[in-house]
Amino acid sequence: VDIDDETLAKLGQWPWPRTLVAEFIARLSGQVRVVAFDAVFAEADRTSPRELARTLPASLADIRERLGRLPDSDLVLAKAVDAARKAGTSVVMGFSLVHEPGARLPALKRGFNVSGPDASAYLPPWSGAIVNRPVIEAAIDGNGSINSTPDLDGVIRRISLVFRSGADLYPSLALEALRLAAGSDQSYILKTSGGSGERVLGASSGVVAVRIPVEGAPLTIPTDSEGAVWLHFTDPDAPRTLPAWRLFEKDFDPATLGGGIAFVGTSAAGLKDLRATPRNPTAPGVELHAQLAEQVISGHYLERPDYADRIEKVVFIVLGVLLIALMRRLGAVWCALLTVGSIAAVVALSWQAFNGALGGRRLLFDPI
Repeated sequence: VDIDDETLAKLGQWPWPRTLVAEFIARLSGQVRVVAFDAVFAEADRTSPRELARTLPASLADIRERLGRLPDSDLVLAKAVDAARKAGTSVVMGFSLVHEPGARLPALKRGFNVSGPDASAYLPPWSGAIVNRPVIEAAIDGNGSINSTPDLDGVIRRISLVFRSGADLYPSLALEALRLAAGSDQSYILKTSGGSGERVLGASSGVVAVRIPVEGAPLTIPTDSEGAVWLHFTDPDAPRTLPAWRLFEKDFDPATLGGGIAFVGTSAAGLKDLRATPRNPTAPGVELHAQLAEQVISGHYLERPDYADRIEKVVFIVLGVLLIALMRRLGAVWCALLTVGSIAAVVALSWQAFNGALGGRRLLFDPI
């Protein structure tokens, strides 16, 4: 559900008054299983009666008192979340992890049980977070990180499922949405190498998977050693995107929502939530969470095995030693041809692994 430029023109600037967000949730209640906001409601609502009362001079004490008796906007939003829950719709909101010490940490709705060696050394640390207002945070069903970390070239190719601050582990926004969509009220299971028989060349090498306990069939999500999932981006699909203003139209048909997970975010350039991906230099940030959820639901993954680094190093060393050994016998021209042929073979094998032609799994290797 896209808070796009047209939505801002019709419904007003962002952030919206909490009363409008409450109405927004009410229109989704009972129509989808989960509403996940790629947003943080960290500041007080400037349109809340109590906030307005503080801006009035003392000479208007009577008006200030009347405003103070009106319901607080955060409380109105919290009640909308509670009403959505009763209608069968769970609400997830985001928090943004930061490196500044002393920032308040988010509330955990569900924690992690680690199966295997301690994963702390493999998860990048964070110091604190920008979190939702306490009344809102207490009311929501799920609370997940909206952080995404680009590679060195500024392009986002992976999304982390689990984050660490001190000894505490926190889920991502998409992971919380998936847990609630699956109807799970249990803690996550974080599998590391060495847990449940998982070994890599006889040693521990980080996170292997995140599991959502679901009655009958647990949902297991394979990850890299840092608990992230490689995204296999699909092309933009207009029918899967709904401008937020449409929800407020009289002729809107709730059946178009499909009863699944509604990720709420923005593509408006002025709100600066655009991210570079391999397929789109200005993708809405919320699309990353939706792409991840789609991969998990479909069971379609790109995998970079935790032995990939070792294989790449061995191939590099073997080819280097072979080239040195053959240089005197074959000469520069033949060795150059051998080098080009070796690189072509490595690229071809990497491409075959990416396409799933080697054993059916879509494996990621660095061909260079």
